[in-house]
Amino acid sequence: MPNNLGKKPNPFSHNRVDTPFQTHTDFKEVYQDEFSRLQSIIDDIRDDKVNHQSKGAVVIGEPGMGKTHLMMRLAKERLKNNRLLFIRQPNNLSSVLYHIYSRVLESFVEKVPGSDYSQLEHLLANSFSKIIRQMSGASHSSVGILASISNLTNKDKHILKVVSEEPLNMYQKLGGEGSRSKRDYWQRIENMVAAWWKTHYSESGYSMALIQGIIKFCSYSEPNKRKLVGKWLAANELEADELKNIGLKNWSENVSQEAFSLEAMSVFGKLSIMDKPLIIIFDQLEALGEVYNEDLLLSFGEAVKEIFTHVPNSLIILNLFPQRWEHFQTVFDGAVLDRVSQEKIILTLPEHDKLKEILALNAQPLGNDIDELFTSDELADILNQKTIRNVLVRASDHYKHKVYGIYLPKRSTQKATSLEEVIAGQLKALEEKVTEKDFEPAALTAQLKALEEKITAKGLESEGLTAQLKALEEKITAKGVEPVALTEQLKALEEKITAKGFEPVALTEQLKALEEKITAKGVEPVALTEQLKALEEKITAKGVEPVALTE
Repeated sequence: MPNNLGKKPNPFSHNRVDTPFQTHTDFKEVYQDEFSRLQSIIDDIRDDKVNHQSKGAVVIGEPGMGKTHLMMRLAKERLKNNRLLFIRQPNNLSSVLYHIYSRVLESFVEKVPGSDYSQLEHLLANSFSKIIRQMSGASHSSVGILASISNLTNKDKHILKVVSEEPLNMYQKLGGEGSRSKRDYWQRIENMVAAWWKTHYSESGYSMALIQGIIKFCSYSEPNKRKLVGKWLAANELEADELKNIGLKNWSENVSQEAFSLEAMSVFGKLSIMDKPLIIIFDQLEALGEVYNEDLLLSFGEAVKEIFTHVPNSLIILNLFPQRWEHFQTVFDGAVLDRVSQEKIILTLPEHDKLKEILALNAQPLGNDIDELFTSDELADILNQKTIRNVLVRASDHYKHKVYGIYLPKRSTQKATSLEEVIAGQLKALEEKVTEKDFEPAALTAQLKALEEKITAKGLESEGLTAQLKALEEKITAKGVEPVALTEQLKALEEKITAKGFEPVALTEQLKALEEKITAKGVEPVALTEQLKALEEKITAKGVEPVALTE
């Protein structure tokens, strides 16, 4: 072990990225292709000059595989030009959109790297400056509404000069804080932006009031006034003296937080068309997959659908575990799935050489080569972990053991068994039970329930699974299984059928045969029909001929 480590901090202790706005060691060769795909989607949105449609992407990876880390890389690369909004899981069923909007406002106050200004200040400066240039006739894309009706005033010319040199100058070079000249300049900007908005979008709803409040935010440099405007933008009620201080009115008492939040996000999306696309990231959504959160998950899916519809010019990313994505697909309707999964980006464990380079990059502050820090056996133990985070955690274990004499904990290095192997084992055990003379239907029911839980991921070996299920079905029928138990299993299994990889025709034949056999056992026809009808709708989406199920 090198002798110079005693007083140096553990370089492997920081192994988790909580938000994209953090800074962690980043080996950019890992997931470079996946990162480039995300970049290209943003560029596609930027280049859509006609419709400005938002696009969706699902980033899928096991816990600790680097999903949020990849978002951090995206932030480092894109924050100078794009606004990145980070949203964690909502908790309140009745205020999902308001939760999302509140997190949007929190992200907007994050500083842009290398700048003294926040994301919101950059968005508003860039969009307002472009609007001002258009309205003043200084843009090649517009003759300018003001120029078409009158000559520019001296104030107009000064505003145009300031924002043309550098959009962010509008915060510093349009008069001193509290001065009459500053109020006049910003009143002129408000008039121009309001006139532009009315020519492009509807005046109904909350949009015009939101535009007014956003401009008030820009016009103030005093922190307390900005804080009050921020509370107002979040639909909070202010005291009379606070409202007088910032020149705004409270929202009506019957304002709908959900409708307000959606319209506010729509306003920011429309302003971003004059700047660059928004990047909206939903992360840490794991608890939405719990049974007790099913209604919340449905509400979240509807909220995301509304955002796709009403918030333009945005890349909307969902970071998910593989099992959670499979579950979401059984809950979300087709409209949501089509939008969020336009792009699927799957993160898998890098090869050992890449993992070793990640370790080496983290160890650079020590000034030691990674092969000097760890023996070959120690490196093998470290590199055989299941995820990138686990690799760093295990490296930290060994480092603390070597340098500080801390006990080396035992951690499993066994690779996760593939889903195909799990199901094959389950089926083999089932066949053995069915063959036994003392076969008990209840035991089979328990086994089937356990098997269902495994059929939640893509990539099943369709033909092998189909053949095994068909053989198993014949054996079960000969044993006289209780039909009600099988009916319950069908209903539960139906929810899992949306997983990819099944052979549709073979599955249809099995279901038809199973229907005939279950009917002969005396199952309630209506219940069976309802189950098969729901199942038919899901299978049809995968290309199965519907007639085969209805005959």
